[in-house]
Amino acid sequence: MKRKCPHCHNTVSLRTRLVYAWRGINFSTQCPQCGRSIRPSKEPLPFWTCFSTSGLTAYLSFWIYIKYIEDNFLHAIGFGACMAAIAVIIIAIIVVRKIDFI
Repeated sequence: MKRKCPHCHNTVSLRTRLVYAWRGINFSTQCPQCGRSIRPSKEPLPFWTCFSTSGLTAYLSFWIYIKYIEDNFLHAIGFGACMAAIAVIIIAIIVVRKIDFI
């Protein structure tokens, strides 16, 4: 029953799922089709896992750029920030796809 309302079994909109990706699972919202209260059953990915994955991606990509590509601090920070942004986007997609409502 992923991405479906447990009451009316209609698919929950992407907009509603994105709200949970940003705000967390500690609140409930209404199903757009039936109007009943729904909330995620559990956190799709633990916050600490997401946070440490993106931080580690930024850190490692910074040092890989410094060591193997070019010894330029500002370019390495930009590269690390871009790689961390890509990691955050991938994590957000995974969270939105794995959300399950009760």
